[in-house]
Amino acid sequence: MQLPLFVLNQCLLPGGYLQLRIFEPRYQRLVSIATSNQQGFGVCLPTPSGPAAIGTLAEIIDFETLEDGLLGITIFGKQRFNLKQTTRESDGLQLGTVALLPQWPSLPVKPSERILQTYFSQILQQYPLQHQAYEEAQLDDIGFLCQRWLEMLPIENDKKLQCIHQSDHRLTMKLLHSIFKITP
Repeated sequence: MQLPLFVLNQCLLPGGYLQLRIFEPRYQRLVSIATSNQQGFGVCLPTPSGPAAIGTLAEIIDFETLEDGLLGITIFGKQRFNLKQTTRESDGLQLGTVALLPQWPSLPVKPSERILQTYFSQILQQYPLQHQAYEEAQLDDIGFLCQRWLEMLPIENDKKLQCIHQSDHRLTMKLLHSIFKITP
């Protein structure tokens, strides 16, 4: 599968939402391609050598004209992918050949990890529109919670990428244990 890539210093993972302001011509073209091909586009964190080797397939779920006249889009993370190859077009838009990766397993939150659930719910209460986007059942899934924390926390991209490269949430959980001082 070939996707246009949005290289962004913000993390998006499966099940997550992100709002973007689109103003660069290359990203305006990305939106056009993504809406016409109905495949979406890839979101990758930047690395010193280019887009990260792991990204997330994103779907545009809403458009709006912002107060400053720019295009605003809301995107939803669908599935992680492995970036196999990239090309750069004349306007700077990068295209990537990707292979989709399996989702993290869905597992229940352990009693010792409920604090992550509580903190996340408290944050969502401050953002009612975001709160409506997540179903209550998702908050009982530790993989889902770990992905949301990776999106939100101000962690260095290399640490986020180490976690995202994993086939499950365990490395992210270790990181969250150290941040929140959770004892297993």
